[in-house]
Amino acid sequence: MSHLSRVGKIWCGAHGLPRIASRFRNSRLYSMAAVPLSEPPRREWKPVEKKSPQPARITRLESGITVASIEDYSSTARVALYVNAGSRYERYNTLGASHIMRICAFLSNKENSALKIARESEQLGASLKATNTREHFIISFDSLRSHVQPIVNIVASTVKDPYFYRWEINDRKDQVLLDLATKDANARASIMEVVHHTAYRGSLSNSIYCPSFRTGSLSSEMLHNFAQEHFTGPAMTLVGLGVDHDEFVQVASSSFEGVSAKRPNEKQKPVYVGGEARWWSETPMVNAAIVTEGVSLEDKDILPAGLLTRILGDSPTVKYGNNTQTSRLSKAVSEATSSPYSVSSLNTNYSDAGLLGSYVIADGADIDKVLKAVVTQYQSIANSGVSNDELARAKNQLKACAAMSCENNATVLADLAVQAAYTASYKSPVQILDEVDKVSVQDIANVAKRLFSAPLTLVANGNIEKVPALQSLRK
Repeated sequence: MSHLSRVGKIWCGAHGLPRIASRFRNSRLYSMAAVPLSEPPRREWKPVEKKSPQPARITRLESGITVASIEDYSSTARVALYVNAGSRYERYNTLGASHIMRICAFLSNKENSALKIARESEQLGASLKATNTREHFIISFDSLRSHVQPIVNIVASTVKDPYFYRWEINDRKDQVLLDLATKDANARASIMEVVHHTAYRGSLSNSIYCPSFRTGSLSSEMLHNFAQEHFTGPAMTLVGLGVDHDEFVQVASSSFEGVSAKRPNEKQKPVYVGGEARWWSETPMVNAAIVTEGVSLEDKDILPAGLLTRILGDSPTVKYGNNTQTSRLSKAVSEATSSPYSVSSLNTNYSDAGLLGSYVIADGADIDKVLKAVVTQYQSIANSGVSNDELARAKNQLKACAAMSCENNATVLADLAVQAAYTASYKSPVQILDEVDKVSVQDIANVAKRLFSAPLTLVANGNIEKVPALQSLRK
């Protein structure tokens, strides 16, 4: 009888498990009797030495690539490549390019086939991901510290010499359609896309999704032209957590050798104009956003604007809780309707622009009163300011949010990338805490007057029969 046959009989027999349990009970386990349970273990355990994270270091390579890192002595590393190639850099003939680049990020290139990229990244235990925003095209990964160099080589190959084979692009069309369908099914995502399209003219009005009319005419030539124009050294920022900076710079230099050092064209500055848009959908509720022109990441009023959104009020921090005592918006809306509702402030910041306002979900029968209550709070803060108690509470909330963001490596990495790209410096969330304390009541009043005097943007979807005209909200 073969060995496999005997194993089969042991495990498949009617009394297989009892026989194994009996053998286990009758065996002499000498290793368990080696040290009496009454004595402590003889092995001496040495405590692991904990090292404090090093401050951020930033280096600019000859090719123009910015390399930034924070050594936190973690056993794993998190790395991301940020490229100034988001949807704001698209023009009519390249609309949807950043979305398609995300979907086609890990296809064949001059150095690797799509199969090789997938196989090697799995063998190295890396988790590769591509995303796109209005500002950036991003490739990120998590891996062991010892595997950073080969994976950075893979990332570099995807942006240096992509092939964009026609048949590979055609195979990804279903993914484009799925992304568009997912966006349409998400009310908030759809609202925010229309908000940008309505509020801005130029650059930031472009959607992060490929237009539906372009899905049938995707071409390799269009993607090649977009990549050659924007995938250059000065437009790239490579950031890492859990890496030695000097070694990281060497890896970046070797991996991105040969990348173009040509400076990209100046990005088009968006123009905020405001306006309104609305469309029906089969629901008794209304999803609406009512915003004004906000502040940019480099604006001196970015902290007062952040505190202003806390005073207006965010979503409840306690599950199933109520924040009508701490949120101006929630308190005002609760007095305007007895129906279920959700209201929270909204603050989006870009390198040279921003949006600030609120996002509302309410019954269509009361949406006019709800929106009027929200705009009344905008006007109240602009005209009468805020109290010292409100500002103190907002400061505590903002400082807590900043401190807790240090616990999320993804947030720290994104913050490091944006600051290194735009300012070539880095302020940690902890360093910002002292600056929050310096903001005064008058600073909040000044930024509120400045922002809420600009034209409003109103976008609504759902049962929009009673959504008021934008002009009537300010009367």
